[in-house]
Amino acid sequence: MSRRPTTRSLASLGHTTPSSRQRLNKGDIHDPELIMAGLWADMNKPVPDATGILPVQYIAHRCTDKCKGGGHIYGNLSPLDVQIVSATVQWLATAAGRAFYTKFLQELGVTIEYRPDAAAARKAGRDKKHGLK
Repeated sequence: MSRRPTTRSLASLGHTTPSSRQRLNKGDIHDPELIMAGLWADMNKPVPDATGILPVQYIAHRCTDKCKGGGHIYGNLSPLDVQIVSATVQWLATAAGRAFYTKFLQELGVTIEYRPDAAAARKAGRDKKHGLK
């Protein structure tokens, strides 16, 4: 039986700064930073046959002499750049990061509700759907 190869993320979970990785290792499945880091890793998996630029490529891109006239050539990413971008995205899930982003959304006139129990609510919904307790 052959397994289908999984697409590797360009900003894989844990490929972040040492202090951010340390916080990920201490978190449980409900930890906002771990949830954010997982979503970020998923968001940066190349889709077969897609030509779109992944978020980490767009953010960490450094123009070279090949980028001319507004056209960009996205080459290899620096591991340090990926770590810094991933740590920044992970930071947005900390209390300070959420406060910062909430203030930003308020400036735009948007409000959000933070639900720390979202993972538990999703699990309860799946259990109910499948008749589990």
